[in-house]
This record gives sequence, C-alpha cells and structure tokens, in this order.
Amino acid sequence: MLVINSKEDFKRLLIESLIESGILKRSETATKDLAVEELIDNNTLMERLNVARSTIIEWRNKGKIRYMKVGGTYRYNWKHVLEDLERKGA
Repeated sequence: MLVINSKEDFKRLLIESLIESGILKRSETATKDLAVEELIDNNTLMERLNVARSTIIEWRNKGKIRYMKVGGTYRYNWKHVLEDLERKGA
C-alpha cells in the first residue's frame, strides 16, 4: 500500500527514489529537502527506536505509524514517526 499524504511527501519519495537508483545525484537542494523530513527504511527505524521488526510491523498494521511502500520497500518519514508515536503512544 502506498500512502502519500501531501505533495511534499510525494516530492521527497520521488527524490529519494531517483537518488537511490543513481538517476539523480544528491545535490544541496535535494539534501536540504530530505533533511527536513528524512525518509528511512525498516532497518534504520528499528535501530533508531531500538525495537524489533515485529514491533514495526504491528505498528504499521494498527495504524500507529505512517508509512509509504514503493515496490517491496517500506519507507518512513522520521519526523512523522516521532509525531505518531508521541501522539498515539507506542
């Protein structure tokens, strides 16, 4: 399921995808755009929150955290995750 809540979410997802695929090089502008609301993967989220993969899956399934799915890869807006966990509780 791909969930995009705003034009800014779409822009960040597109920029990150183009950078990861090697089509676009990380420019100063792209870096600034991504730094404000960084998109991270499952492993990075697990490390930052010190939780198991099963916990992340449970939070996604229960709607506790927002996410995007591109192909088979889940992406999380770090700022949104922190807001979601603060608002909804872990």
